[in-house]
Amino acid sequence: MVLTDLIKKIANLLGFNDVETLESDFNENPNYALLKNCVGLTISNIATNYKQFVSTEDFDVSNNGILISAFTKKFLKVKKISSAGQPIFYRVFADKIEVPNANLKVEYAYIPTLSSDNEVINFAGIPNEAIIFGAMAEYAFISGMNNEGKVWRAQFESLMFGNDFRDKVLPKWSV
Repeated sequence: MVLTDLIKKIANLLGFNDVETLESDFNENPNYALLKNCVGLTISNIATNYKQFVSTEDFDVSNNGILISAFTKKFLKVKKISSAGQPIFYRVFADKIEVPNANLKVEYAYIPTLSSDNEVINFAGIPNEAIIFGAMAEYAFISGMNNEGKVWRAQFESLMFGNDFRDKVLPKWSV
């Protein structure tokens, strides 16, 4: 599903009156900008708490380190680092990963980012409904609608756990 269509669906479920005019003023309407941020928060939540998105990149290290900013995707954590198929010792700092000078293959978890309004949302088979309910919950909590947020969060968690997409234990939510 395209991001704008996903946001239209969320806006419709939230009862927004101007859903049909979304195409013309998507970037100018603060409610829709907030919904886009809520979708991004939901995707970050999925990536950090439920399902790891993994990528691999090659680096030719000559200064005993790889800057976190050198990764093509939004870095979350190292899964493994190897050179010629052998594991390499590394230390992770806030701005870099300390490694020996070598040609390295780095496997890492990342957080997907939303780059354009026409981007197709399809993350490793995670149902769009989970993203919709998660974004609705984020919107409700931000807007002070805590009871609605709890209901939508429960729907989100049900979809995530029901499909067993999680890689680790569900975090404790506090409201």
